Amino acid sequence: MGKVEEYSLFTLVAVILVLTFLQVILRKLPGNFSLKWLTMFARTSVLWVGLIGSAIAVARKKHISVDVLSKFLGPRGLTLVNALNYGVGLLILMVLYHGSLVYTLTKTWEEVLPNTWIPERVFTDPVPALFLLMIWHQWVHWRRDVAPDRAWGR
Repeated sequence: MGKVEEYSLFTLVAVILVLTFLQVILRKLPGNFSLKWLTMFARTSVLWVGLIGSAIAVARKKHISVDVLSKFLGPRGLTLVNALNYGVGLLILMVLYHGSLVYTLTKTWEEVLPNTWIPERVFTDPVPALFLLMIWHQWVHWRRDVAPDRAWGR
């Protein structure tokens, strides 16, 4: 799954760069032929880049961590701190998932990208799935690193 996330991220960033460059060129042409949907697409795609990048960071354990405690705690204390870290991370991700799901399900207005027939929902509705992906990665790390049956020597 990691390679799919990485290729998706690379492709999305490349598309954003090409379309943004195209938009700049179109704005400089006589008559200002800019396409408003390109700006909207780039803006909503940046959200996706951030969420996919966050999922990759969680999968690789490259998210923010504090290593000061690891020097002073023994293996059991470190396991306890890691369990707490994963638990708080899971709780935060679940709250974000819930908020994005409620927003997606209760959104009553329907906007389309300017000068197109493409609904904005195409970009915003899958956001809860990206939070689920981060929850999955966090859960896998918790099970592998600090699962209760391994953490306490059972």
